[in-house]
Amino acid sequence: APANFTVSENNTDFFNSIPVNHSSGAFTNKTIYVRFTPTAATPYSGDVVISGGGLSPDVNVGVTGNGVNSLANLSYATSPAVYCRSNAIATNTATLGTTGGTVTYSVSPALPVGLSLNTSTGAITGTPTGTATATDYTIAASNGCSNANVTVNITVLQNMSGLSYTNSTMTLCQNVAAATNAVSAVTGGGSITYSVSPALPAGLSLNSSTGAISGTPTTATASASYTVTASNGCSS
Repeated sequence: APANFTVSENNTDFFNSIPVNHSSGAFTNKTIYVRFTPTAATPYSGDVVISGGGLSPDVNVGVTGNGVNSLANLSYATSPAVYCRSNAIATNTATLGTTGGTVTYSVSPALPVGLSLNTSTGAITGTPTGTATATDYTIAASNGCSNANVTVNITVLQNMSGLSYTNSTMTLCQNVAAATNAVSAVTGGGSITYSVSPALPAGLSLNSSTGAISGTPTTATASASYTVTASNGCSS
């Protein structure tokens, strides 16, 4: 057998050459197995030669093979990834540190409804149509002779909406502690943070975790409107 190829009669024990029984130069029907073991990412070719035993001329059987690199170091642009229901996601692209051959991708378990995996590029795209708790998804890249796996964590949250306060209007006295004005309702999920614009009057503050407004105003100010925003990282 040529370099990087071996032959076998039983598909278990492989050698560079093997004897084949014959009778007066005549060979009975027989299956010969050929194994290809590349040592580099390059094409290989050669001839398996059947000779001797009165056979003339020799019989050459051409064999070819294509060595490819083993896949390694699969990663994604975003993981963990937090998405919002009904919002198209930015494409989450896959990268292989070492690649070769024709690569296909698969995922387990199935991605949240509305998201899909491109089996040729590994890219995750789509618009999630429901919510999903944080879940690990195993994505596998394969080129037929090796695999590379990675875990991508995905969460799909409900869009933020319906933010309201116990008191939408606050009338306070200078240097008198204000009763805490708490968030009375908000729809959404995940880790919610709050911000306000413009800045509250001196002495008052907004709790960025709960949204509560509290404190003691130290100066008298004219009536003004303040916009409080609740955000969960993908909507507000």
